Amino acid sequence: MLVLKRKAGEVVFVGGEPVAVERLVEGVATVRFRGTQHTLGVGHRVELRPGVAVRSLSADLGSVRLGFEADGAVEVHRAEVWERIQQERTQAERNHAGTQEEANHEGQGPGSPVEGAD
Repeated sequence: MLVLKRKAGEVVFVGGEPVAVERLVEGVATVRFRGTQHTLGVGHRVELRPGVAVRSLSADLGSVRLGFEADGAVEVHRAEVWERIQQERTQAERNHAGTQEEANHEGQGPGSPVEGAD
């Protein structure tokens, strides 16, 4: 179980999908996943999808501790971490595309035969 402390308005990404903490009132958290609101009192557990559940572990002034239970293949990240991972993946894809582009142009310098030219 991954335990994260979140405030209202903060998001956790579970398998690439956002779980938003919408509000906290008197120890009860309202979270939204795939357009559905779930209300979690302390100790309550909700299955978000097969193999993925969230449990409210505790709540205090303005924040809730959520426990995420997920199959090993499902990534769970705070929004700021998820965004950084996505930026790094995008940069790696750009770098890979640039490397491929360079490899495609190797050997096509001055004096090199041009495809299709007879």
